[in-house]
Amino acid sequence: MSIPQATPASQPTPAPHPREFLHIVELIQSGKPVPGIRDIPDGVAQVPGSTPILPKRKKPWEKELPDTTEGTFGDRRDYYIEQELPEDQATREDKGKGKETA
Repeated sequence: MSIPQATPASQPTPAPHPREFLHIVELIQSGKPVPGIRDIPDGVAQVPGSTPILPKRKKPWEKELPDTTEGTFGDRRDYYIEQELPEDQATREDKGKGKETA
């Protein structure tokens, strides 16, 4: 069994291009402007933004809560909350205070 020998590839012939395409390639290679292409600057426009008309949307945790003065910590979280203790605990605390001073 013989293996056929590969022949060296000849130079491929370039595909024919339309004349307009060759003209555009020539313009690009020479650095000239191509007709029909807009020149857009690289910078950002320095036009001031518009002023907002609507108020900012609230986040889910910022929704308005009813105005209550009792039962929430909110802005009063750093204040001492007076607690009512059952009678037996209150007397134990009072006895404990007396022992500390004696």
